[in-house]
Amino acid sequence: SDYKSCILSVAVLCLFSIMLHAQAPVKLVVQPVDKSIGFIRTLGLSTNFNSKKECFLYVEKLQQLLFSKGYITASLDTVTEDSASVQVKLFTGDKYQWNGLRFSPQDAAILSAAGYNSRSFNRSPFNPAAVEKLYNALLDYFAGNGYPFAQVALDSTVINNGLVTAKLVIKKEQQYHIDSIIV
Repeated sequence: SDYKSCILSVAVLCLFSIMLHAQAPVKLVVQPVDKSIGFIRTLGLSTNFNSKKECFLYVEKLQQLLFSKGYITASLDTVTEDSASVQVKLFTGDKYQWNGLRFSPQDAAILSAAGYNSRSFNRSPFNPAAVEKLYNALLDYFAGNGYPFAQVALDSTVINNGLVTAKLVIKKEQQYHIDSIIV
């Protein structure tokens, strides 16, 4: 009985030790490939995490985070780990910013109905997710208003010194009306 109690105590201590080790604080160390450490600090990236799992979840989202800040060529070149840290070699690239999104005046009401916000496309970071969100909002609007084959695209995109200007082209195509459904 004392033997079983001793074995059980050792097992519990080992398990507790493993759990503590798994939850040990982890530091994210970003090693810049093309910029200085000082520049990397200005990005406001998180570097302290409660666990490796939490750190790796952040690293998985890091590229999208940088995209949202206008660094659309950013890439994580190498990710390594040791017992106390995760190291990332980061290529940041240049920052791109919207100079403006142009569109036909007749599309202004449609853009407004779809939730277009000009501030997202004027002197703000170029964010591919914002473009996708606008595309989806417009296509949802058209689909709900009888234009299931509408097309939305950027045209005449110009990049000059990191400033992006583009024209939003909207093709509604033919409208379809459903007057009855027979089951």
